[in-house]
Amino acid sequence: KMVANELRCYYHPWIAPKIRVVHNGYDPKKFAPPSKSKAELRRELSLPEDEVILLFAGSGWKRKGLKQAEAIAGACKNIKARLVVVGKGDEKSLGKNTLYKGVVQNIEKYYQAADVMVLPTLYDPFSNAVLEALACGTPVVTTAQNGASEVVKEGVTGYVMPHPESNHKEAAYWIETHLGGDPKDIAETVELWTLEHEVAAIKRIFAEVEKNKNNHG
Repeated sequence: KMVANELRCYYHPWIAPKIRVVHNGYDPKKFAPPSKSKAELRRELSLPEDEVILLFAGSGWKRKGLKQAEAIAGACKNIKARLVVVGKGDEKSLGKNTLYKGVVQNIEKYYQAADVMVLPTLYDPFSNAVLEALACGTPVVTTAQNGASEVVKEGVTGYVMPHPESNHKEAAYWIETHLGGDPKDIAETVELWTLEHEVAAIKRIFAEVEKNKNNHG
């Protein structure tokens, strides 16, 4: 919807009736609440077991808001928070309290092992990472500049920052006061946004186009 609104704003008015919004989908066979405890998962992944893990997942760190994520982790004063970063980037640019795990093939395990996914992106049409984390039962902190914030149940499954450069303390407070939610309850809020749902929506658009073409000769 965020991108649809941008199209309406920056293009001719005639484009508005032609816009259809289809959210990205996730694979429910891969992204689901964990069958193991967080402690087991963290031992497998060599992650700290005695800290609150805030996960940042993605490449293009500047646009994705890595520095803002580090600021949020640093603003957590009532919990022992550790920012864990997965993805491609310059490890030397990371803060001393940030744990870098590099590019991983089993990202779903990191979602499941984390306490909160933190992605204060400067701009993202729709971050798959946010949807995947929620599907794994992990709450999310992101920004209104991320189209995927539309699948976050504000204040329940996540916190949406008005802007990535502000509200760091508020985001940290939300994290501190919303730990320990039931992963299954969180995952249920996005159970409709699967790949199957996405493909079906796209097929309906093609059917609509074909129908209109036939009606107009």
